[in-house]
Amino acid sequence: MEKINISDCERPLFTIDKMGEVVLYKNKVLRVINNEYVAQVLHLFECGFINEIVEKELFPRTIISSINIEGYQLVVEHEKISNWNYPYEWSFDMLKDAALTVLEINRVANIYGFEVLDGHAYNVVFNFNKPFYIDLGSFERKKEKQESWQGYRIFYNHLYIPLYLWSLGLSDLAHSLYLREGYIDSYEFFKVKYKPFASKNIYKLASTIEKLSLAKDNNIHSRVKNKNLLNIIFAIKRISDNKFNSLSLLKKVKKLKNPNKKTTWENYHNNLIPEEDDRFKRIKEIIYELPNVDSLLDLASNQGKFAEYIYRNTDIDNVIATDYDEQAVNIMYLRYKEKGIRILPILSNIVQPNSRKKDHSKSSRLKSDLVVALALTHHLILTQSMPLDYIFKTISSYSKKYVIIEFMPLGLYSGDLKDIPKLPEYYNYQWFKGEFSKIFDITHEEKLEINRYVFVGKIK
Repeated sequence: MEKINISDCERPLFTIDKMGEVVLYKNKVLRVINNEYVAQVLHLFECGFINEIVEKELFPRTIISSINIEGYQLVVEHEKISNWNYPYEWSFDMLKDAALTVLEINRVANIYGFEVLDGHAYNVVFNFNKPFYIDLGSFERKKEKQESWQGYRIFYNHLYIPLYLWSLGLSDLAHSLYLREGYIDSYEFFKVKYKPFASKNIYKLASTIEKLSLAKDNNIHSRVKNKNLLNIIFAIKRISDNKFNSLSLLKKVKKLKNPNKKTTWENYHNNLIPEEDDRFKRIKEIIYELPNVDSLLDLASNQGKFAEYIYRNTDIDNVIATDYDEQAVNIMYLRYKEKGIRILPILSNIVQPNSRKKDHSKSSRLKSDLVVALALTHHLILTQSMPLDYIFKTISSYSKKYVIIEFMPLGLYSGDLKDIPKLPEYYNYQWFKGEFSKIFDITHEEKLEINRYVFVGKIK
């Protein structure tokens, strides 16, 4: 048994709760358990709960660690999840599946006499195409005969409300909720959802019934002494309890559908068959020749078909596919999920990323041996007026070893040589190559098509 001190571990921010603390040690994810919670955590293992949620792929593989940390009687080790991701990087069905995962793990917890208290989106992370709940510290014993869910309001505010707004077509608003601290004001959402009936008095009545349903019986007994009033209160509570449990939320979540919102690039790759595309086949050959590439990040991946093609036809098993088009990413995610393809979809504008101040940077989380940017730079340069050195430096920040970047010498050319869009005077092959060589060591360059040159570079 290895014995260490807590000071030997890396202690990430915001990983402490009343059960203990998550720390990192020699590439291991450990959770030290406060002594008053040792018996409860051991029970979670011994009763079979941990084993069941791991087998159901709801929770990362978790074991009792052989590492002894001074001052703690118990240390557990969690499986380390690659490529950490956040709710504002998910598509609609990713968010919906995250919500369903929380509800399912709470259902299983109930069977063992526990419930999930902190069922919010930041306690879920996608391990490639599958969402996992990650917070051991939020499992608490469920009160006997209690129908309502103590974690109801947290789930409702942090998962149901964004999903509901997104289902109305308000995807930007839904995402923005995950970029701010706290939740949307309950009364503001009440006005959105129940606009014809959203008076302040009706809201107060609904809020009071919810609070009553979620209140613990002993708290009600301690505050109300009149027996007749108690009978009335508990009668109301029994009727309303089933309105504020996880089953009622499951029904609500299942009803929510991805809105038929048209986006610019959602159908761009509908008819693309990578196995029949000579360009993709040649790039695959180039990738195959690069030494020691175990991970790949595909930028502007659209529906993720190139990423899937590389995943299926090379030995690279850590693949991430990103795009900023929410519908394209949702199509990508549903296809990966249906086929069981272990690729992580990310909804993000890589060159202009959104994040919270306390979150780990996108480039540190998604950094890969190889970054691929096909048919991307001409859009950034010619339609968004981004400086090429900024684009290259941004792409470089995501790469550990190599980049493959396409240059489109005819710019936004659509296939008609008689109608080539006018280009800025500076925009040419030599200019692109010169800027590329300032950031990367060029290892290969090749003309693939009339409007496609590929540059392969090594990080300097």
